Amino acid sequence: MKSPFRLPTVRNELSVAPIVMIDVGAAGGIQQLWRDQESGPFVRYFGFEPHPANFAALRDDTQTRYFQMALSDRAGTLPFHARTTVGSLVPRHDREAIGDSFDLIEVNVSTIKALASSGIVPAPDIIKTDVERHDYAVLVGAADHLDRALCVVSEFEYYRTPGGHNFSAFDQLLTERRMMLFGLAQKNGIVGELAGGDLLYLRDVGSIVGDMIAPPSAKRTRIIKLFVICVMLRQSRYAFVVAKSGADVGLLTHEEFVELSSFLDRLTQLNLVIPRFPSAIRYRIAHALGFFGQLVLGPGSEGKSSPRSNQLVPYRRMFVDGRWIPGSWRRRQRKRFEQAYEHFRKLRGVFYGPG
Repeated sequence: MKSPFRLPTVRNELSVAPIVMIDVGAAGGIQQLWRDQESGPFVRYFGFEPHPANFAALRDDTQTRYFQMALSDRAGTLPFHARTTVGSLVPRHDREAIGDSFDLIEVNVSTIKALASSGIVPAPDIIKTDVERHDYAVLVGAADHLDRALCVVSEFEYYRTPGGHNFSAFDQLLTERRMMLFGLAQKNGIVGELAGGDLLYLRDVGSIVGDMIAPPSAKRTRIIKLFVICVMLRQSRYAFVVAKSGADVGLLTHEEFVELSSFLDRLTQLNLVIPRFPSAIRYRIAHALGFFGQLVLGPGSEGKSSPRSNQLVPYRRMFVDGRWIPGSWRRRQRKRFEQAYEHFRKLRGVFYGPG
């Protein structure tokens, strides 16, 4: 898969205003999903990990800075229930440790709002949390910065448990801030119930183009950032909607839109363009080819195509370089993109204000 960071429009914009990702619960480092080899100066990562042993294993680099602290909806010093990578500010029980015990330690705690307002970290475009039932508090602690975030990836639970919040609380918090649910990765509980999982929300592009307060330059930057994030998350149809929405209101020039949309034409989603088969059969063919590609290419193919299930990112859709498929297939995908855009406009109404 070609990198969006090769595109001149992306490079020119993000060299001045890079994408900012805050990773809360960063044990093990920033996930490879976000580590595009060509992101260079165009993405900055800020990781937060309070567990001393986990933090000691992390290393800063030119793009990444780690902090030994926890994040929540309030600042101070709080007790932290520590065990490997499942430590939490939420009280835990030894029975959850599967034979191990939690150690109780004191950790420094801050909020995304406090850190961003004081200039310690920039305002985040991507917020990722993995903090064992304390994720909702972290998002609440972002305050008005959550209104500007373009992407949220978080753990959640379907049912309210002590110290946690269920899915409905997350959904209300994020949809009220003009974000849309794009993915759920679920996990089952001990009796087979849907216990929880991970969620992915992306900014509704309408809340960007319809913002009556932000200057056009700021809206343009957010459009380009959201486009890149969509590509990183393999949401190619929404990436097209984002780019076309920006072009239709003059935030992107016609030439820039052609550049971005042509990139998506080359990032061809195979199950959308295989002709003469019902959609379910097309999907299975693409899935089988993706599985074969992983067998041939090995673990390094995960960022390209993978048959793994239960993922927020649709790895099971195989993407191929559009240069190597018939032009009629590429035109079929573009038609589907255009249809998606028109449907999005009619269903949601792309152009509306912040109120």
